[in-house]
Amino acid sequence: MSENLVSFIRFNDTLQSESDINRLSALTTDDFQYYQPSFNIHLSKEQWLMALKERLSVNQTRSVKTDIVQTEFALNVAFVRQSSRWEQQINGKWYARSSDNLTTLFEFSNGKISAVREYW
Repeated sequence: MSENLVSFIRFNDTLQSESDINRLSALTTDDFQYYQPSFNIHLSKEQWLMALKERLSVNQTRSVKTDIVQTEFALNVAFVRQSSRWEQQINGKWYARSSDNLTTLFEFSNGKISAVREYW
């Protein structure tokens, strides 16, 4: 579980190509679900993959670096606190951004990630 979790975060940070999306997809189950409760977002695996492709084409973030601050495992879940730094493009200009208050709940099934719930 731990290895897939770290790989998921790293691949998501460095997302630059379709092959990166394929690597992320390979870490997840066929019935994977993505949630962002703060924004009332719930995506199936297919919708999530389409959103990642859109993220590539829009290119509004770069230089993403996420540090894992704390990880707690219980049964088939992992609770992960993270801090992240990135650059965001707004009106053609790049701005430094950061957050020390990112929390993600990873759910696992048969060694793969079955759901991700991001809170930020």
